[in-house]
Amino acid sequence: MLDQTNAYKILKSEQQKILDFSKLVCYPVPNLKKSIKGFKEKVPNYETFVKPDYFIEPLIVDRITGLAKHYKDNLSKYILISSFSFFEAYFRDVVAELIEFHGGLENLIKHVQGRQETLLNSYSKDMLKKKSKLQTNFQKVKWQKYKRIIKDLEKDKDYRHPSELFSAFGVKSFFETVSSNSFKSIMIPDFIEIGFGLDLSEKVNKHTDLIDKTLRETFDIMRDTRNGIGHGKANTLTFEKVMEFIRFIRYLSVKLDNHLMKYHFVIQRYN
Repeated sequence: MLDQTNAYKILKSEQQKILDFSKLVCYPVPNLKKSIKGFKEKVPNYETFVKPDYFIEPLIVDRITGLAKHYKDNLSKYILISSFSFFEAYFRDVVAELIEFHGGLENLIKHVQGRQETLLNSYSKDMLKKKSKLQTNFQKVKWQKYKRIIKDLEKDKDYRHPSELFSAFGVKSFFETVSSNSFKSIMIPDFIEIGFGLDLSEKVNKHTDLIDKTLRETFDIMRDTRNGIGHGKANTLTFEKVMEFIRFIRYLSVKLDNHLMKYHFVIQRYN
């Protein structure tokens, strides 16, 4: 039995690399500040610095001091941008993986259409008779009658409401949009909730700025923050808040992947 998608395994690895890099930066920079202070105060054994791996220009202490002063702010921005981008990539990759699992988009659409036609052709005379009573202009005074007929029809596993007959088109539109250049990250919450049927009303955040926000609201806030950084807008973004965003996106990733594995990665084709 499958437990995780390949797309999630890649995302999980990249998310861990982000956290590991954050830890790596957060250790040496404070030590660098300490070394610079010792150098300026002429403390013994602080006369020289380790040469960098890449940059070869002469060391300018004041320049390095200025960079180190704001390292948390810059690190926070780069972590958030990277983490969100990796989730975007995961979403598109997992959709592509789902298409492949079901034998390709064309095969999946044909299967949905074929099943839909079979169901429509299997409507019994009794079902058609009941349905005919709903084929009229809606009258509010008769809504209890409509309700009884609808509930009765829903007991039949072959009955489909008119809105459910868009399933083949919905599959086509959903997967083609995610795979196209017109795909935008703002679409992801709707794809998750409406397309995959996963509720995003849960609240899991602990940071004071996010504690009352649902998964959907948190995603939108994270996306807006990412966009603001990308467009050069000044953002007050603490390292603690970024870590909360990282925890959120990891939680959402696990929740979505588990949902997909449970309900969508299920064989339904015949060939």
